[in-house]
Amino acid sequence: MKQFKSTRTTSIRIEKIEKSFGELKALQNIDLHIKRGEFFTLLGPSGCGKTTLLRTIAGFENPDSGSISFGGQNIIHLPAWERNIGFVFQNYALWPNMTILQNIAYGLKLREIPAQEIKKQVKEVLDIVSLPGIENKFPEQLSGGQQQRVAIARAIVIDPQMLLLDEPLSNLDAKLRVSLRKQIREIQKRLGFTVIYVTHDQEEALEISDRIAVMNKGRILQIGSPEEIYEDPKDNFVADFIGKANFIKGKVTGENVFLAGSGIEIKIDSLKDSAGVIMVRPEQCLITSKTGPWHVCGTVVEQFYLGNIIRYFVKIGEKDTILIETREKLKLFDTVYISFNHYKVL
Repeated sequence: MKQFKSTRTTSIRIEKIEKSFGELKALQNIDLHIKRGEFFTLLGPSGCGKTTLLRTIAGFENPDSGSISFGGQNIIHLPAWERNIGFVFQNYALWPNMTILQNIAYGLKLREIPAQEIKKQVKEVLDIVSLPGIENKFPEQLSGGQQQRVAIARAIVIDPQMLLLDEPLSNLDAKLRVSLRKQIREIQKRLGFTVIYVTHDQEEALEISDRIAVMNKGRILQIGSPEEIYEDPKDNFVADFIGKANFIKGKVTGENVFLAGSGIEIKIDSLKDSAGVIMVRPEQCLITSKTGPWHVCGTVVEQFYLGNIIRYFVKIGEKDTILIETREKLKLFDTVYISFNHYKVL
């Protein structure tokens, strides 16, 4: 831990990785380049392959084919203990019969670091995760959030080439998750580690990532910054998985005219001839008090007060209902006119 800055962090290149468990194709043709010092998140539903990919990078799983390189060196045949990675598990994985000092120091002892240097480095890393003075406590004396920070301290004290985190906050309550994910991001920025972070929480991924890979059924569907993933999804799955979205199905009937399945005409710019779906986020649906050439008329059929916003369901035509999130106050069965501030044609 020289001057609280990682000295070994590296880039990662993954090429054509395949992994199957019997008939299940867990990873299919995975290609990925993660930059040195990047906070990269693997995001997707349960069973999409994100944890399998993380464990393959760590060396806990052997791929059927493909290559993995750290800093240009192919490490596919190296066992996990020779890859110099820090791994943070979902369930903390602390030894209950060891003190916090002994838990964190375990990797340093294996590297035959002198005892006095170990104590110094453990103290430094506990300061980094905001847990000073707990060296002599046992895991059962700590809260879940504190135990996870100890697990992070144990992972980073060895100055690994990268830090891998597998759903590290899923066992914590919502408020603590928000606080701890910010702290993880601050630690990463401070120390400069390359981080690969696995989560199924879309908000978590959007808040802390430099880039995100959205996965489903063993494949990477899209890679991009949080803004790119949210505002410019490449397909319906990505659009639907990242945040809330309205999908209006229909067909092109004329220049800049989209006919929804309900029979409602929607006029928008730059409509592709092949368009079959318009995707618009709830916060991009703007309510106006009068009709216009670019407005859709609807009726408020449901409303939910959520404090910072009010959520409305507005029925347009016979079949389509649009979700809108706004601070404007409407009443049930009000007639409203809606324009789209931003949309995506899929």
